[in-house]
Amino acid sequence: MTSHQKTAALSTSPSRTASRAKSSASSRSLRSVRRTLIAALSLLVGLAVTGTSDTATAAPAPPAPATTVAFSGSAANPTVTVTGSSLGTIADLGTPVSPCCSSGVDYPNFSFRDTSAKGITTGAVTSGVPSWVGVIISSYTSTQVVFTLGSAYGTSVPTSFAQGDSFSLTLGAKTVTGTVNGPRPTISSVAFAGSPSNPTVTVTGSGFATVASLGSSIAPCCSSGLDYPGFALTDVGVNGFVAGQAGAGQNSWVGIVISSYSSTQIVFTLGSAYAFSVPAGLAKGDAFTLSLGWTTYSGTVSGPSPTISSVVVAGSPAAPVVVVTGSGFATVASLGTPVTPCCSTGLDYPGLAFIDRGSSGFTAGLAAAGVNSWIGVTITSYSTTQIVFTLGSAYGLSTPSNVAQGDAITFNLGWSSFSSTVNYGAAPTFAGITFANTIQSGAGKVPNCTTNNPFSTGLNDVNTFPNAICSTDGNAPAPSNFTWAVELGNGTPAAATPVINTGAPITVTVTKVVTHGTNGAGLAPALLSASSTTIPTGAAISTGSFVVGNIGGGDWIQVTCSVTVGSATSTLTMQIH
Repeated sequence: MTSHQKTAALSTSPSRTASRAKSSASSRSLRSVRRTLIAALSLLVGLAVTGTSDTATAAPAPPAPATTVAFSGSAANPTVTVTGSSLGTIADLGTPVSPCCSSGVDYPNFSFRDTSAKGITTGAVTSGVPSWVGVIISSYTSTQVVFTLGSAYGTSVPTSFAQGDSFSLTLGAKTVTGTVNGPRPTISSVAFAGSPSNPTVTVTGSGFATVASLGSSIAPCCSSGLDYPGFALTDVGVNGFVAGQAGAGQNSWVGIVISSYSSTQIVFTLGSAYAFSVPAGLAKGDAFTLSLGWTTYSGTVSGPSPTISSVVVAGSPAAPVVVVTGSGFATVASLGTPVTPCCSTGLDYPGLAFIDRGSSGFTAGLAAAGVNSWIGVTITSYSTTQIVFTLGSAYGLSTPSNVAQGDAITFNLGWSSFSSTVNYGAAPTFAGITFANTIQSGAGKVPNCTTNNPFSTGLNDVNTFPNAICSTDGNAPAPSNFTWAVELGNGTPAAATPVINTGAPITVTVTKVVTHGTNGAGLAPALLSASSTTIPTGAAISTGSFVVGNIGGGDWIQVTCSVTVGSATSTLTMQIH
């Protein structure tokens, strides 16, 4: 068989023919799959490019960032912060227009509405007419806008945007609705100390955050202290006022001075303009409100109120002595931290004020921020029932006769006030003197003495004369000293009650010491102390004591004293056994 025939035979072999047919069919199948895949890929590419297929769904776009509206400050002076994306620029709001009677401006593409029953609209220009409030935009970016409201808001509707009110905010192409929800600390109590002329206020509660949470402070034009957007004390009494509130164009004229601030307690006083303009603005019983953030607390002013039964001015116009009697006076510490006047002796206290309302009127003792009195007071005695004080040195230098006979005066102690008229002739009558033995001699028996009575009662009997000069009877060891102090008193010599000298100074002088008998030591009794002591106006007892020494067993001595009260001098005698 030829080579050609072999090749032909091989090519026509049935098994080979079948194999070739299978190979050809497999190739066609692969090409068909390839064409199908290419067509599918082309379709997907076409959808991605043209988006025209109606048989496939495009992947969902990511959600747009939410726009939020946050409130800070207070209802009386809110600060609004809008946060989101694509907020544009301030130019997108249109050309601003100024309201006729308010700070801030209005925009054609801006509005902020309180949609509650008492709602207002701010910031919007509608049909060419601006709102009467306006807004003040402090910052504007594509992601955040911060604004406050114009001054007409605080003047006319101080609490229009209340906690829980619904609102609608339109900013360019964005409109957001929601509910007012500002920071709300909890106020449990508001307490008043000091006095109406210079109150100290303590706010107690929780969630007070920090001073920074009150917003940026502003200094009033004419007062110490500061105003804050998130803080306000409002007195709604007869002499009502607002302190501490900072609003655009209408800051309070008083201001507050915060002395301590924590998350649970705030202590503050009022700025100096309070004392200048309304010295008793916060009266006991006044209704008040205190706003802190978006919380408002209402109450009635009620400070510590001692009972004042009398205020007597003794001494003279050149050197007056004021004697206050009553109950519940607590301690000097209850008057608050004293301040020293710049040009006078004495001190000023937040809780004490003496006011002369005569033709040359003045105030002494008052300590308030920036307006301390220029006189001051010197407290010579203080108890729960009686206070005695004189006036600082600046009184005598500048106004030697200010407290004149017949002047109307007012004395403030805490939240109590007492008014009367000066009458130097109305000082309590001097009752007498008790020689109170301070070192007992002998057995300490009942008093035994004789008296030359200078008080014209006609009685020299120690048992009937209420304030005689007397001694303790008994036998002393040899030698011994006998010591006593001079004091004013009511009652009996054995049970004298000290009283205040509201009259002229009283001077007691030992003029003679006479011995009767011997003491066995050969020493004569003698005066060992100074011979004279004085009870000044406003005092109860002398600062020194009399001492007679060298008294022995069996001795008895006689001491003679002169007692000068004002311009009158009398002689008193006592025996010491």
